Amino acid sequence: MSSKGLLLALLALPAFAQELRLDALFRLTAATRIRNGFEVLIVQDGQEVYSKSFGPWERGRQVPIASATKWLSGAVIMSLVDSGILSLDDRASQFLPYMTGEKADITLRQLMSHTAGFGGEFPLVDSCLGDEKTTLADCAERLASKPLAIPAGTGFIYSGAGMQIAGHMAEVASGMPWQTLFQERIAKPLGLTQTDYEYQGPTENPRISGGGRSTAAEYMKFLIMVSQRGVYEGVPVLSEAAVAEMLRDQTAGVPIVESPFADLEADVRYGIGNWVESPDVENSSPGALGFTPWIDSSRNILVVVSMQNLMVNFHSAYFRMQEILQNQ
Repeated sequence: MSSKGLLLALLALPAFAQELRLDALFRLTAATRIRNGFEVLIVQDGQEVYSKSFGPWERGRQVPIASATKWLSGAVIMSLVDSGILSLDDRASQFLPYMTGEKADITLRQLMSHTAGFGGEFPLVDSCLGDEKTTLADCAERLASKPLAIPAGTGFIYSGAGMQIAGHMAEVASGMPWQTLFQERIAKPLGLTQTDYEYQGPTENPRISGGGRSTAAEYMKFLIMVSQRGVYEGVPVLSEAAVAEMLRDQTAGVPIVESPFADLEADVRYGIGNWVESPDVENSSPGALGFTPWIDSSRNILVVVSMQNLMVNFHSAYFRMQEILQNQ
């Protein structure tokens, strides 16, 4: 073997060992915790480096993505900010006159970062959040009639209520339905044909925080756009400033009142539609059914895990996966 060939072989060894560790982790997870299977797609430095399924899982399957929807919704909002249609510091009451009293000064930034003060997910603030037969306008007004759990801006409560109101705020400001906003501003530029807000079928009340469905490959296109500072295959989708703002901690250090990460004893913060697991490094948006997108900006690693199971069953594998990828 030539000296150049030997060097290339030596450089490939860490990546090969990493792949073996990932394989072992995912096979064990499929055998013991997620027996209906799942798919893992990893891109690093713009190249697909890992694409495998485990257990009885059909690759490319379109699935409900639950809270992974929030990142897509954050991108829609930031696109409207790019266009000057909205500002993150706009008060919702500027567009929704029923946002009065204790809600009059709630901002779009607070609605999209879970700091608006609305109650959490268990129980839902209002059943309209899961009602595909009503409209986003009606649901937003119903949610606005509910009392806040805490004063706006004083704490973090993981809740879909604020995002639902933000979604209708976007509709009013733009004069377009949310579904159209998503298709025109995010889906079409990225070439997404299997990604939408219709996990329960066609609706005029898309659940902004959790009503999406997608595939691993299509969601990866979104992550590639984010990692490339708003550009996908030469097409600008978001500005570099919008991406940076979306990924930045928006919670201003307020106390964490209710968070899915609380049980994991992690002080994880929130951006616009995504978790800031590590400032300027890691962002994610895992869903309750296990669909998990994750970015490590420092290593230029993008991951999408697609499944239909309980996220709690994937937690240990998720953190072990991060360790493997971050320690080559």
